Amino acid sequence: MEPITRTLIHFSHALKFEDLSAEIVQQTKCLLLDYLGVTIAGARTESAQAVYSMLKDTYSLAPGPCTIIGTSARSSPEHAALANGTASHSVELDDTHQAGSIHLGTVMFSVAIALSEIRPEIDTEQFVAAVVAGYEVSARLAMALQPKLHYQLGFHPTATCGVFGAAVTAARLLHLSEDQMLSSVGIAGSMAAGSLDFYPMAPGPNVYIPAWPRKMEFSPPSSPQRGFADLRASWKGAMVFCLLTREMRSSISSIRIWERLLSFCIPALSLMPVAAICKLRSMV
Repeated sequence: MEPITRTLIHFSHALKFEDLSAEIVQQTKCLLLDYLGVTIAGARTESAQAVYSMLKDTYSLAPGPCTIIGTSARSSPEHAALANGTASHSVELDDTHQAGSIHLGTVMFSVAIALSEIRPEIDTEQFVAAVVAGYEVSARLAMALQPKLHYQLGFHPTATCGVFGAAVTAARLLHLSEDQMLSSVGIAGSMAAGSLDFYPMAPGPNVYIPAWPRKMEFSPPSSPQRGFADLRASWKGAMVFCLLTREMRSSISSIRIWERLLSFCIPALSLMPVAAICKLRSMV
């Protein structure tokens, strides 16, 4: 069997828009609308305002090409991704992949939108395929790590797994080669975080977890082009990403089951009424 990382990166790099069903494309567009909605709402939260203030005080928030959603401000791609990644998660209503217990839109869309604003040649098909590839990678890793156990160990899948999907999304939009994408994912592995020590706090730093990897993803994809060290063993290296089991190999072996991924990544706001309806039906 090929190394796990190489197998999934090959699939992610080779994926074409034409490989996606109309249902998946439509679902991705709906998830983008959901992302924009929660980001606009989140822009008014204390968490988002704190990030805006930090960017303004530390970096002077110099005008840039990228939109900070829900505000009139514009900034650099990495700072816009940081701000939007925070805002999109700060009201805790962003999309949720249930099987992986991971928020994917706040990660992939924050990166993809910022890159699209500095690279006008990125078209709709490239944008959608890059986001779907990122969703696929992060969701597969989150499921393979067994989310309940991952939480018990003190980690948040949105950060630990999201950083890899963000690297894939960015690498695709930057038109990196497969080897460069592989290196980007390896470098991103050194940036994954996600400690849950903060979780009992209210409001806690959890709203920032999806944001930091979004900002940092503008470094890994460009690093291989600049001669950074070649790191390629992220998902097999015990020191980098825990001890992965046979479940991970099983999960990655079925990477073409698209509907089982995106159809279960739904806006969190809809979870409660859906659960209520299921409960009522079980009582009839």
